[in-house]
Amino acid sequence: MTIFGILWLCIVLWDFVKKPVTNTVFLTILFMTFQSTNILYVNGTGIGPGVLTSIVCILKIFFIQKFKIRKILLSTTTFVTAFLVLFVVYISMMLNGIFVENTLLFFQIAVYIVCFTSIQFIRTTITADLVYQSVRKIIIFHTIFGIIQILTTINFLPLHSILNTLFYNDPSTDILFHRAYYARVMSTFMEPSYYAGFLVGAFFFLLIQKDKLFQNKILVYVIAIEILLTQSSTAYGAFLIVAIVLILFFDNFTLKQKLTICVAGIAAGFVLYVGFYSLLDAVIFSKNLSGSYTTRVRYNNTALEAFLTSPLIGVGYKNCRGSSIVYSLLGQMGIMGMGIYILFNTLVYFTKEIGFNHTNDLLAASKFGVLTTMVCQIIACPDLDLCTYWIWLYIFSLVIRIMSQNVRDSRDGTQQLLPESLINSANNK
Repeated sequence: MTIFGILWLCIVLWDFVKKPVTNTVFLTILFMTFQSTNILYVNGTGIGPGVLTSIVCILKIFFIQKFKIRKILLSTTTFVTAFLVLFVVYISMMLNGIFVENTLLFFQIAVYIVCFTSIQFIRTTITADLVYQSVRKIIIFHTIFGIIQILTTINFLPLHSILNTLFYNDPSTDILFHRAYYARVMSTFMEPSYYAGFLVGAFFFLLIQKDKLFQNKILVYVIAIEILLTQSSTAYGAFLIVAIVLILFFDNFTLKQKLTICVAGIAAGFVLYVGFYSLLDAVIFSKNLSGSYTTRVRYNNTALEAFLTSPLIGVGYKNCRGSSIVYSLLGQMGIMGMGIYILFNTLVYFTKEIGFNHTNDLLAASKFGVLTTMVCQIIACPDLDLCTYWIWLYIFSLVIRIMSQNVRDSRDGTQQLLPESLINSANNK
């Protein structure tokens, strides 16, 4: 077990015994962000805190409730589709004869799916303010840690050895922090493009909650600066695409507010173009001339060839990899896997209980978090088990839990926290 693993074990044990299950969920979300850190190694394979804390979260949800499962709050179709994703992963591995040697990969995605659905079975009361405040604290932590990371990388802070030991203990060459010259912000993630899914999602999570925007003004500015410092085309592309979606389809903002966002965006773009043209040229305009672009094209071509070899079920989960989730899923799990992925994410947005245009800002904020990571996956984050994707799904699941049926079990001293009409509507599904 690593040094970080020992610290993790102490925190998790204390939380399991002393804290309510809701605290465990937020602790799980926090530990999911430590993508560059392993807790222990099994036969040379590192196991990170995201998987292990999710397991603890699942156990606590059902342990506290004595394994009593109540009515599903997600739409039944969404719930079933989540497990269809897992089923297709299993089928693709079994039919291609790679399940045995890749059991841990299957186990990881299985844990994420079970944890996502298990959150719906929490019987204690969860308030919208608790979710907002907890997510906000996690965002603040990472903006601060991102600053520390980049200052350490450029040798402004002499913390390289300490951070390597604690938060970047995975020896993989994919962990870019190990390269002292790589001066791009990535916080505790493997690389800036993975951080982008969290960072851009955090920006819109805070922006959309208009009534709280004043208290988050400085934080939003810091996040915007860190998005720039990622020097990631994924971050820039995701930010632009999600901003366009917000302006065109998001009903919670008035026309005046949308025009203000447009003017601010154009002004910021002009400043960036004039003052940081060399950066934009390297990251965006001349991207097709870079070695990274050539590598990504090669990955996509390999994944496409795998898809053409087995278009229905692919060559097996994780048995090839594109630079985009589209190429990865087509190559790994074929049309079936790609179709189920699209169906699942569509149902997330259009859950029957509460549609995309619901007036609740927290719900909209969580959906935009999921949308951001989906866009990042399409651009350059090709993994179905991407921790950032599941972080925002966990948050979304919490919000659905609140919005659909925030009622305690009667023997626990429950009280109705939603209008009777909404409760009856949820129960009749």
